[in-house]
Amino acid sequence: LNLSNTITLTKEDVESLQDEPLAISLDLVLELPLAFVAYENASFNIVEILEMDSETDLFGREEPSEETLDELLANTLGENANVDFTASLKLNYNNDLGVACTLYLAKDSFVKEIALKEGSNILDVSLTREEIADVWEMYPFNPTILLKIPGSKEGIHYALTKDSALDVTLGAQLETKIFYELSLEGEE
Repeated sequence: LNLSNTITLTKEDVESLQDEPLAISLDLVLELPLAFVAYENASFNIVEILEMDSETDLFGREEPSEETLDELLANTLGENANVDFTASLKLNYNNDLGVACTLYLAKDSFVKEIALKEGSNILDVSLTREEIADVWEMYPFNPTILLKIPGSKEGIHYALTKDSALDVTLGAQLETKIFYELSLEGEE
């Protein structure tokens, strides 16, 4: 570390300021580059890094549901209803880390692996009916969110700049189609 700039205060300088309040401060800003070599996949647990409450249900539920998803739909819509639905996670992201990486959402049997290319992108990640039913029955649903950066046996050098960032907005979309069976019987 080399600080070549100097400030010299003489006794006369200090005495000339006696009628004024005197304060001397020094602010030092060091810009340190962050660089690392990944010989294996480097993993970062986003929930821990952001100090998120790992006991809170992602859907805001206060208690587990006593019904399965199919039971809930049947009790809500009636036995004569058949519900077909599709669901997906919507990711709007900007990856300025300088490297493609993978985002993992995982809890028990639910695991989604999402490839994040460099730059800005919008992704639809499909969920099967079974995955939705599994998530519904998990309480609290608070998945681990891991960010993995690829490595290799030779090592890959990564350098993060002060502008490096990964911004992700996550949402969910559910489309439903409800089919009712009706019996139309009339008098002749």
